[in-house]
Amino acid sequence: MQNMVLLKILLVLIASYYLFSLLSRWLFPKMMQYAASKVRQRMEEQMGAFFEEGPAEEQARDGVPFTRHKNRSKTSSKDVGEYIDFEEIP
Repeated sequence: MQNMVLLKILLVLIASYYLFSLLSRWLFPKMMQYAASKVRQRMEEQMGAFFEEGPAEEQARDGVPFTRHKNRSKTSSKDVGEYIDFEEIP
């Protein structure tokens, strides 16, 4: 009698292990794909909100007002400092 109960428990454990392994091979990639699509969707929404903000509008973030300038000059100013050429000492 006890052997039959032990055998049933053992068979249930083995069957559940194989069922879990088969489901995880199918289910895990689907869950990862779903999570990646959600992350991509959130990033696209955030980037869209970032680029849709008006140029040079005064905004306040964390209670600190600032002005965004879209077209900044990429050239350096003349007051950047003195250039020093270093020589290697043998």
